[in-house]
Order: sequence, then structure tokens, then C-alpha cells
Amino acid sequence: IRVSGCVRCFAPMWSMPQGRRRLGGAVAMISKLPVIPCKTWPLPLAASLTLGAGEARANAGLLIDRVEVDVVRAADLLRRGMDGDALWKAVQGLVERGDAAVVGGYYCAAERGGQARLDCGHEFMYPTEWDPAEMPQKLAGPIGPGVNLKTNATPTAFERRTIGADMLWNHNRLVGKPYLESELEFQQTRLLSMDEYGRGANRQTMPRIASQKLAKLSGQLPFARRTLLAVHHDASASEQMVFVFGRGQTQTAPLPVEEEVDPFAPGVDRDPDDTRLEVSVELIELSDQKFTELMRGAPQIADWSRQRDRIGEMIEGDEARLIASQHLAGRTGTKLAAGGAGEYFYPVSGDPPEISQHLAAPGDQSPPITAKAVMSHEKRQLGLSVEASPRFEAGLIDLQIAIEYLALDRQIEFGDGKSAMQVPVFDAMRLTTSVKVGAGTDLLIGAFTPRAAETAEPVRDRRVLVFVRGSVAHSGAQ
Repeated sequence: IRVSGCVRCFAPMWSMPQGRRRLGGAVAMISKLPVIPCKTWPLPLAASLTLGAGEARANAGLLIDRVEVDVVRAADLLRRGMDGDALWKAVQGLVERGDAAVVGGYYCAAERGGQARLDCGHEFMYPTEWDPAEMPQKLAGPIGPGVNLKTNATPTAFERRTIGADMLWNHNRLVGKPYLESELEFQQTRLLSMDEYGRGANRQTMPRIASQKLAKLSGQLPFARRTLLAVHHDASASEQMVFVFGRGQTQTAPLPVEEEVDPFAPGVDRDPDDTRLEVSVELIELSDQKFTELMRGAPQIADWSRQRDRIGEMIEGDEARLIASQHLAGRTGTKLAAGGAGEYFYPVSGDPPEISQHLAAPGDQSPPITAKAVMSHEKRQLGLSVEASPRFEAGLIDLQIAIEYLALDRQIEFGDGKSAMQVPVFDAMRLTTSVKVGAGTDLLIGAFTPRAAETAEPVRDRRVLVFVRGSVAHSGAQ
């Protein structure tokens, strides 16, 4: 907000209750400006102030879409020299005719100057170290047919990697209309196959992973318009290309809550640290079509309460599904946390099986072989876990939040026989960001493309939305 004019002329407005409600926390800053009589300051005084209802209160969002197009049509579209919006409309026409497919969509919101990180996919563990097969060192005589005298190659250490999408977005500032000054990194990984190396008892199984990565993009990102960020060849099908589109969007500033008690009235005792806040988080799955309609109808609003009510009706009509939710409450400025649905323990390293190194007499029995020994475990929290640090300032909730949703997808086995070791594959969704939330309102802060069980491929026609709701349980005014 730009205030132009003489400070003395504006002074009566500072003392009016309506003016205090409208300007919020800026009153204290303005009261410190020097009061200069008009006759000694002939020119109007212009002060540029960052007020609560200005740019600092507004969030911004980033929407990423990945569309798969065959090579011939992709080359034809790229040769036309169209801008991002025109190219997006042309690609959407191909999607409607069935000649292209949307293979993923992601969204995250962040406050001005904030950072958001989103990743989702299958947490896949694979061995990085193997012990070779082993045989007895001494035999006393001939051994009968069918006797097993060796162990197999044994996995002894594992590494974890998420197969899916990973996005890091730094929203620096607004650069007038219609640009966002941003830095963006985006990476998509896919599990192509499980390949075998070695022969016989020393056979090892390792994954083959393809990665499509955007170079770090830094610059002005147009909002309310599509921009072509990158074009990749599909790693599993050379006749396909993937267009990566981005769209930035600003949001109107959330409205500050109206206080019933005037904090500037004489005799009012106010302890801002005593304000108690409540934060709710919901993960809701619905179709990509419904998600597109929601984003088209409300791209720039700060209060998603009406849209959340519509989604509630979809849940009742089995058009959407509530996956998980958490509710946190505590004092302003404190760190709040809520756990998930239980802890899951799994092995991460082990010693190989052992075989007797000396056979005293020949026979038709296999020598004793001990099974693989698990040496160390890790544990993970299943379900929805939330860590939040809400702070109530100038009538708004300044929320720093990190969410993780983890579900057990399946078990996979590496090694053979007594050398085998099973490790879990988790379905994971994570989001870390900071936003401004109006008290008593809902806000969409993220959207994921879920992964299919077993294959880890994106479920193209489904999206998982992340909603937060902030409210003031106790204002702190005495």
C-alpha cells in the first residue's frame, strides 16, 4: 500500500477504530514516522509501506503438468513456434482426441520469499553391496549327487531411492504483473526393469532407473499462462515425448481476522504468546477432471472453503475419497506434531549365511547352512505425519508445515534361498512449505499424482489434494 500526503493530515485516521482495523499491524510503524507541519514541508510526503494486507500476505502457486505426445506430432508442434498458452491448447486438443495423454500433475503453494518442496512416488530399496557365494574349504571324500555345497550371493547393504517426482520451488517475489521471480528444479524417475548380473550362485539383481531432470530454471515465470519448461524423450518408449508445462499463479491476500477486543483501547491486557491455534490437514483423492475444474474455477483465491465444501459433497457421493487427516492444536509460535498409523520395522543390513568349512565324511546329506542373519533395522511411521509451526500475526496464521504420508505397498526379495532378504516398498507423498492462512479458512497447498501398486507408474486420471485449515481457538486478549 502506498500512502501519499502529509503525515499530519493522515494523523486523524490513525486514531479511528476503522482505520486501525484496516491497517492492522502497520499502525505502530506509522506512529514512528516524524510529524512535520505542512508549512515546513511544502511537498507531499510519500511513504511506501509493506502492510499486512499487501504483497507480503499473498501466497503464490505453481502448477506442473506432464503430457505424453508421440514423436511425430511433438516435432510438428514444436516447429510451429507457438507460445506456451497456444502450445498447451494444441496439446489439450490432442488429449481430447486420445492422441496424447496427461501423465502427471503437481501443485504447491508458498508465501512470498518462501520455499516449497514436493515429492511423491514409491520408496524403493535396492542392494549396493553383495557378499559372494561360498563353498566348504575342505572335503574328506566324494559327495553324493544332489548335495548343495555352496551358498548364493548375499545382499548385505541397501540404499533407498524414491521412484516418482521431486520438485523444489523457490518463490522469491512478484515482479509486477504478470511474472513470478522463481527458481525451479523438477525431476521425474521411473523404474524400467530389474536386471541380472553375474551367473549361477553369484547372480545379482539390480534395478535400472531412468531419470528425466529439468536443469535449474531461474527467472521470471508468467502466471495465469502456461509456459513450456522442457521436452523429454520417454525413457521406456522412444516413440514418445513428454512436454513439461508450468503455470504460476498469485493468490489474493487472505483477510485478517476481526478482533472483538480493541488491542489499542486503554486498560486492555494482551499477551500475544497466549494465542492458541488449531491446524487441520487433509489428503483427498479425486479425479484429474475434477481437479482441473477446481483449478480453472479458482486459480487466485486465498480462501478455498467453498471448494472444500464441494469436495465434501463429492466424498459423500463417492466421487472423491478422504485418504487421511490430522488435527493439531497449540500455542502460537510452538512446534506441533502428530504421528501416523503406527511404526513399521524392516531390515537394512545383514550377514551372509554360513556353511560348514570341513566335512568329516562323505555322504548324501547337504552340509549345514545357517540362514542369513539380519544385523540392523530401520523404522518408519506409516500413515499421515505432520509437523507444523503456526504463528498468529496481524490477524493471519503464518504457517510452516511439513507433511509425509507413507503406506506399505509391497515386499520385494533380493538373493536366493537362504541368502534371500526381503525389503519393503513404500508409497510416499511429502510436502514442505510455508503459507499465510486466513483464520477459519481452507487453503489448497499441494497436489500429487499417486502411484500404482506394484509398477510405481503414475495413475494418470487421479490426483491427491492437500488441504490445510487454520483457526484461532483463543485470541490471547484478556
